[in-house]
Amino acid sequence: YITVVEDVTEQKKTQENLSKSESSLKALFDSSPQAIFLLNRKGEILKFNKEAKNYIARNFNKEIKEKDDIIQYSTRKNTQIVRENIVKAFKDVASIFEREMEFPYTEKRWYKIQYLPVHDNEQNTFGTLLSLTDITFAKQAELTIKKSEQILNRVFNNMSAPIYVADMQTYELLFVNETFTKTFGKKSGKCWSVIHNKTEKCSFCDRDQNKNIRNIKTWEFQNQTNQRWYQVSGSEVEWIDGKNVQLAVTTDITNRKVLEETLVHSKIQLQEKNEIINLSNQHITASINYARTIQESLLTSKDLIDTYFEEYFLFFKPKETVSGDFYYINKINEYIIFAVADCTGHGVAGGFLTMLGITYLHEIVRTKKNGKPSEALNILRQRIKNIFRSFGTENKNGLDIALCVINAN
Repeated sequence: YITVVEDVTEQKKTQENLSKSESSLKALFDSSPQAIFLLNRKGEILKFNKEAKNYIARNFNKEIKEKDDIIQYSTRKNTQIVRENIVKAFKDVASIFEREMEFPYTEKRWYKIQYLPVHDNEQNTFGTLLSLTDITFAKQAELTIKKSEQILNRVFNNMSAPIYVADMQTYELLFVNETFTKTFGKKSGKCWSVIHNKTEKCSFCDRDQNKNIRNIKTWEFQNQTNQRWYQVSGSEVEWIDGKNVQLAVTTDITNRKVLEETLVHSKIQLQEKNEIINLSNQHITASINYARTIQESLLTSKDLIDTYFEEYFLFFKPKETVSGDFYYINKINEYIIFAVADCTGHGVAGGFLTMLGITYLHEIVRTKKNGKPSEALNILRQRIKNIFRSFGTENKNGLDIALCVINAN
């Protein structure tokens, strides 16, 4: 006997690995949530997974078997489509599409359908892999989103303010209402380009700085195209597709800005006028203070009065800076003459009369040295009347006066 011994360890390991791979693939095949069928050129079912079995039982109330024709599990509307896609698969052309399907025992449902060619080791097509994925819930969600978009469109388009929604990462406009398009002339693009006419993102934008901008942020800008001023109030919100976006409402504040500028200009003018008035007041006040100085210089000083009387009091409290009253004290020979007078008016008007009264009274007292107060008052009265008549007026201004003469001896 001739015995040939050959080491087949590696071959055995390879076979074991292939066996394990086939088991893994079969487990993966059976656990797939998709209904999967392996079909031959005639449309006969060669293999199917657990979900495919459940799919047939649920929708057709039948038990699937190998060699069954896939057509018997299709509706009349789909028969031709199934045939065409099997033919395409054997020509190495895959078909992927979505379709709403009707079944005898269940309600309509949406499926994503794939016809994929299956190749052998020599890359020859020997079958078609048909997979069906139930996307009914996704379609319902898509329909809900679409209805939500329609509602939002109606609501936002009925608003007079421009409204936009921008992507938080790319700054692309995802939605704008009709007013926005009429105002800024565009429906799409970068928000900073369409709204602000900039070539790069706005310096005040903090979307990319990981800040919490869910609070409403407000800013103002002037559009360089229409030269109008706008106020934008924006906040991060969750959009209808679940994405975080910036929703912003734009308000035209041009009229307010014009009013603010007018108010600022008016304020400047008012400040300028106030400065003029204050300056004038300073001049007037200085003039009045100087008039008081002149008036006080005409009144008898305390030092001089002290030489006339040992005991006396003097109460003089003008209502205004310049007084409309005056007092007069003088000594001529043995006579001490003193008077108190109340002129018509207060302040500057009364001050003019006090100076006339003091001047005339002093002149009269020095001229008439007989010590008779009645004569001095008559002369003063006549002079006051004459001074106003001299200029063709019948002015009723005057003064009340008490004049006393004391014989010091």
